[in-house]
Amino acid sequence: MVTALNIGQGDAILLQDPSGDAMLIDGGPDPRVTVRALQRHGVRRLDVVVATHSDADHVGGLAEVVASYDIGELWVGAFVGPSDLLEGVVDAAERAGVTM
Repeated sequence: MVTALNIGQGDAILLQDPSGDAMLIDGGPDPRVTVRALQRHGVRRLDVVVATHSDADHVGGLAEVVASYDIGELWVGAFVGPSDLLEGVVDAAERAGVTM
């Protein structure tokens, strides 16, 4: 199932399969809104989190998601420019032992 999460301005796409595997593509701008949206959809673990690029409306909510959930892998777009927000996501993933 593909769900465009209602996170306000920005993008956060949730992909779930019947077995319960889940992937989050981007995380919107507000971490609280993103985490609540994932909770509403019954997400307990994210197998993959994708940061497509470093704009705040795509990665602003991801550091909190990475800190709040068991994450299998973090994928960062090959041509993503540096940003403090993206560094925060990568740092949170490193602290949590997430594969990158």
